[in-house]
Order: sequence, then C-alpha cells, then structure tokens
Amino acid sequence: MIHKTALSFWEYYEKLPIEIKNLADKNFQLLKNNPAHPSLQFNRVRRELNKRWM
Repeated sequence: MIHKTALSFWEYYEKLPIEIKNLADKNFQLLKNNPAHPSLQFNRVRRELNKRWM
C-alpha cells in the first residue's frame, strides 16, 4: 500500500508537540504493518477514479 501526504501535512506535523508526533509515528508504523488493525479507524472516501482512505 502506498501512503501519501499533502505538503501541508508536514507543515502541521512539525508544529505538533513531541508527544503527539511520537503517537502519530507509532500509529503510522501500525498502519504500515497492519492496515486492518482495529485500533485504526479509517473510512474509505470515494473520489471519481481514486479510492482513498481518510
């Protein structure tokens, strides 16, 4: 699975407190290792040609 972010994501990410960054990093690792993990609550968003997760 390919994960992409908007450039604005990184601008906001850099402004987060370190504790929140660590939590975000931990959850991103979980997403990469097991996208179906029950603690990850993503919803599919349908676009014209692309299927994206939010």
